[in-house]
Amino acid sequence: MTFLKRALKGFENEMAAAAVAQSGEIEMARQILKESVEQITKESAEKQDLMHLRVKPAEGK
Repeated sequence: MTFLKRALKGFENEMAAAAVAQSGEIEMARQILKESVEQITKESAEKQDLMHLRVKPAEGK
């Protein structure tokens, strides 16, 4: 998915969460945002795996 499509989908999810929150369903709005972040994170990880750019985290001392 291109950057613009991801950005628009994220904006769409944020606006949906805002509308739901305005109606008083705060927990549902939080769930919408949580699922949106999880989806973006999953897509990003898949893209990194595909491009072989997975970076191992630095190890602590």
